[in-house]
Amino acid sequence: PSFAEEITSANQLEHLTDIEIVALNYRYSVRCFAFIDVFFTVLNMFSRKKLYVYASLILVIGPICGYYGAKRLNKNLILVYLVFSMIKCVYEIVLAFVLPSLWMLLLGLVEIWIAKIIFMLWKAVRMIPENRIEQLLNPAIEQEAHAHIVYW
Repeated sequence: PSFAEEITSANQLEHLTDIEIVALNYRYSVRCFAFIDVFFTVLNMFSRKKLYVYASLILVIGPICGYYGAKRLNKNLILVYLVFSMIKCVYEIVLAFVLPSLWMLLLGLVEIWIAKIIFMLWKAVRMIPENRIEQLLNPAIEQEAHAHIVYW
């Protein structure tokens, strides 16, 4: 980058708000969880009956939206992932009591934790103006902000 670009990037970094830093940090976490969610949803497709395959194809939409929503800090795509995550959470907890399965209950609790992280990102992104989001997507700002995965 040119000297002028470095100065502009540094100037923008100095003015990162707390909510912008939160969004950048949760962004990585949601992308990671969405990727894992896509992987296990697709893996689950191959181990079930035909009906489950169709359900899995529909359920994979949520994590894909979540991944790209987090990547682009798009509040609408993040919201889609949040809704899918909450539906999956309710499904797993209900299934845990219907089957009685401790494993499904644990998966439901983990899904609550993931939904909380998705919610935190969605809440943060909603507070950031669109023109500022475009600036935050600049790799130089991300790198200088030391964005990292947040687990809580």
